[in-house]
Amino acid sequence: MLFSKSKEDQLKELVRWGKELKINLPTKLADAEKIARLDLSFKNLTKIPAYINLLTGLKELNVSYNYLRTLPKELGDLKKLRVLDLGYNHFTEIPRCVFNLELLEMLSLEANHIKKLPKEISYLKELLDLNVFANQITEIPEEIGALTKLVRLNMAVNQINKLPESFVKLKNIALLELWLNKFDLIPKVISTLPKLHDFYDSFNIEKLNKTLIHAVFADNIELAEKLIFNGADVNYKLQGFGSQLFTTPLFEAKSVDMIDFLLEKGANPHIKRELIKTVLTKNGEEIRSSGKFETFLTMKQPAKIAEHLRKIKIPPQPGGEEDDNSSDIFF
Repeated sequence: MLFSKSKEDQLKELVRWGKELKINLPTKLADAEKIARLDLSFKNLTKIPAYINLLTGLKELNVSYNYLRTLPKELGDLKKLRVLDLGYNHFTEIPRCVFNLELLEMLSLEANHIKKLPKEISYLKELLDLNVFANQITEIPEEIGALTKLVRLNMAVNQINKLPESFVKLKNIALLELWLNKFDLIPKVISTLPKLHDFYDSFNIEKLNKTLIHAVFADNIELAEKLIFNGADVNYKLQGFGSQLFTTPLFEAKSVDMIDFLLEKGANPHIKRELIKTVLTKNGEEIRSSGKFETFLTMKQPAKIAEHLRKIKIPPQPGGEEDDNSSDIFF
């Protein structure tokens, strides 16, 4: 006869999992149940353990920038959850367990591979903010009209060509993004939304460029290709990304396939950026110039990528001078 594990044994497994991710979780069940926020972003996750449901006090869960395709059904037991960030993963559909989170106020599915919003989206009646930016959604169900509390809705960079009649019920929407879809004309229903004051239906090149950086970081070639096709700059310089004063898509490439893709699209491996150092002063942290520079070709790379770069033999910059961007950094 098989016996299910006790909650204490389940918690021990969850704590061990947390340690592997360098996250300290309480070893006592009563303390674990008091955790309100959990950030699991950028952890290279391919799955989340079912025992996540032991964290019954969770109100905010961030699992963005991972490699998730599914969620355990037990995640739907987190009935106090208000904020759920699933952005920059590999979901092709919204996990069913999400629709059990009936108190959810913010749901981000940004930059996944979702093809449709199911009618079950209507279960999330407390939603204030729904973000499905940069997916593959072709149509919006009539059931979206049940989300009458929505204040922010981002459906930009999809393949939507019409809005359902029920859209008129979304009387509280203040911010709406629809740019880079397949509308022939701005849907008339938009004019019926009384609180709408920020409406973006036109091309947003700045956000497109920033999203390209994040798509490359997440190793999402499909999204990167879509963004470049629609005008994103493959050599865009994003200021203040991570510990750098600026970055470009190529600096953030994590795989051989992404590197080859970006080079094929015209990425410049000779763009030069200054290395910076952070100094602790009496006024706090201060960023200072190091006087040293790096390019994508000279920066420290994992062995597999370094070997690949040697094999493809990227030619030197014409004229022998690398792109000097120091003037972009310090004035």
